[in-house]
Amino acid sequence: MMDENQFKFFKVLTEEGLDCLDRGDKENGMALIGLLFDKLQPDLVEDTKKHPEIIDKLISQTNSKHEHIALSANIMLEYLKTKGVKLK
Repeated sequence: MMDENQFKFFKVLTEEGLDCLDRGDKENGMALIGLLFDKLQPDLVEDTKKHPEIIDKLISQTNSKHEHIALSANIMLEYLKTKGVKLK
């Protein structure tokens, strides 16, 4: 279970990463978000490679009417791409 300091750290990573992306600083924004994924979901890359249907689901979510879902899917796809996951 996550303690309060870890929670605050992850919250700051998320906020700073999204702020960077909002400012157009994609490199730093993705680096911060990537660090968050690395810490919270260390098996994400390997799981995605084993289960490529995850990519299909994320791609479909990029077209969501809900902006936060589409943004989250795009960020995750970009992260996976930088980690060497082949996107269709």
